Amino acid sequence: MPLRFSIDLRADVTGPDLDDLQAMRAAVYPPETRTAWGGEGIEWAAPTHCARCWDGHALVAHVGLLTRAGTYDGRPITLGGVGGVMVHPDHRHRGLASATLRQISPWMAAQGVDFAVLVCREALFALYGGVGWRPFEGALWVRQPGQVGPAPFTFNRPMTLAVGAEAPTTGDLDLCGPPW
Repeated sequence: MPLRFSIDLRADVTGPDLDDLQAMRAAVYPPETRTAWGGEGIEWAAPTHCARCWDGHALVAHVGLLTRAGTYDGRPITLGGVGGVMVHPDHRHRGLASATLRQISPWMAAQGVDFAVLVCREALFALYGGVGWRPFEGALWVRQPGQVGPAPFTFNRPMTLAVGAEAPTTGDLDLCGPPW
């Protein structure tokens, strides 16, 4: 059976699909890696949609998606957010993350997204760069509970992807909320 891709409302992920997602999350992020991660104290935005890939009836890749109003160099923009990129360990090194990520641009364009943003470890730049993402060297601003106004986000490095407009690589980018 060939690979099957979809973009779905995350709110609709229930029953067996939710069980599959939770099982994959546990395989991708076992307890020993979660404790060493360091991002537990950060409030992360929840995805509203997800891009998923199945091999037969098995969920093998997942990408969390959302859209949000933000600002770039003080101008209002519509951002696409990408987070929670996971490939089941038994299915890695087959290009599934890249294939799933390639599915998101048409959906984001239909949502009126100017450009997409993700944050990741620098070690993942080559993976994302292979599907068009570029390192963002400017300032990334986020908001967190109890904080007055935006604060710089330095936990991971941002990357941008052109969707409806050119994706910047420098400047001031404010997510106007928590990171994803």
